[in-house]
Amino acid sequence: MFGNKSTIGVFTVAALFATSGAIAGGQMGQTRAQSGMLPYLEVADANKDNSITEAEFSRYLQSRFKELDTNSDGSVAKVELKEEVKGADGADQTAATFLALNDLNRDNKLTYDEYVKDPMSEFALADSNGDRKVSMEEAKPNKR
Repeated sequence: MFGNKSTIGVFTVAALFATSGAIAGGQMGQTRAQSGMLPYLEVADANKDNSITEAEFSRYLQSRFKELDTNSDGSVAKVELKEEVKGADGADQTAATFLALNDLNRDNKLTYDEYVKDPMSEFALADSNGDRKVSMEEAKPNKR
């Protein structure tokens, strides 16, 4: 539905940095500013109309969370994140950083609510006209 596993895996590495809380002056904030919501257009635009509705984005995030939660316990642990980004340079550090930035209650795992917090905030920021849809123009970096 959202592309093949290798495409999604590569996107996940980028998304781990692009959608995980900004660190002032750091690489993660710069990466997000450089990519905007454009990476999501390819994978979350289910009807291929060059925009992402809030519903499409939510369905995409739900699907990705289920894929990441390989043991189906309702949360994603570091080992599950590492499996998703294995083979990438610094996979262990990528998983650890993503977990550290998003594990709000510090229990060493991500709940669905923790997983979607930053991406949904990014969606809201990108939706500059408030129509609950991010157009191609709104998705471009630094358009907010």
